[in-house]
Amino acid sequence: MASPRDLNGDDWSDLVARLRDGDEGALRQLIDRNWNPMVSWLRTALVNARGAAGSPDDAEDLALDVFHRFWRALGSGRGPEENEQAAWIAYLKAAARNSFRDARARRHLSSVMDPESTGLEAQDPDGEARTWTRELQEHVRRCLSELEPRLQTLVVEHVLNEIPISQLAEVWSTAASTLRDWRSKALSQLGKCLKPVTASFSFD
Repeated sequence: MASPRDLNGDDWSDLVARLRDGDEGALRQLIDRNWNPMVSWLRTALVNARGAAGSPDDAEDLALDVFHRFWRALGSGRGPEENEQAAWIAYLKAAARNSFRDARARRHLSSVMDPESTGLEAQDPDGEARTWTRELQEHVRRCLSELEPRLQTLVVEHVLNEIPISQLAEVWSTAASTLRDWRSKALSQLGKCLKPVTASFSFD
């Protein structure tokens, strides 16, 4: 992602101080300086994904999501630990990659859970299996939607796309042990959510 022209040291220090104090005017200034390169990067990523993460027209919505998450992170005491411009730009770049990754995961999950994608119609003339599948898929979709976004993404990328934990750890710059903990948490929550549902169906 291209970076905007750097502010001088005093101006940047003032902007950081205002951002950390929750000044919305400072946030608007940061967005104005980074909006075009952010949208351009996201639009390129969407084009290269060939529809797997959405339309290039979604770039501005994803950019808004990036800055919304960034603002929430600052409000909860997170965000860049350092005050240098390079650290903040790197943080925004990482946030953009995460937003794109989540959009791709949501798109894939929607496709996987689409009842029309199961191909059961020709095999099931009476419709019983299709009805069962649609109901189960709806419950699975609801249970997945109740997971934290990071857990949803992990389920899609690791469980559905079969990407190894070690590879995800490298791409996401997250410890493999942390991702394993997330996996255990996600599968545990899904199991509890789906248990009464699967128990209600007969496989006879």
